[in-house]
Amino acid sequence: MVERLIRQAITQGHIAPDRDPDIETDLVIALTGFTPLLELEVIDPRAALAAINQHLDRLFTAAPSSRPETGSHGGVRAAGV
Repeated sequence: MVERLIRQAITQGHIAPDRDPDIETDLVIALTGFTPLLELEVIDPRAALAAINQHLDRLFTAAPSSRPETGSHGGVRAAGV
């Protein structure tokens, strides 16, 4: 399902067309790895949210020729940041 959404976002111009959908899917799924680190208090929740937001900002910043520049992933930020 995640890969399908990533591929759809690439097709619709929300993600740059030069991005590899398989790699981007793996990276998005890897973000769930923060869960045990948060539960064990290895990482601060704000640090995890900052990392997630930074990744999503990079992912959804398409090439300038593919869509108007918005500078963020639709203005939606993870809660608490």
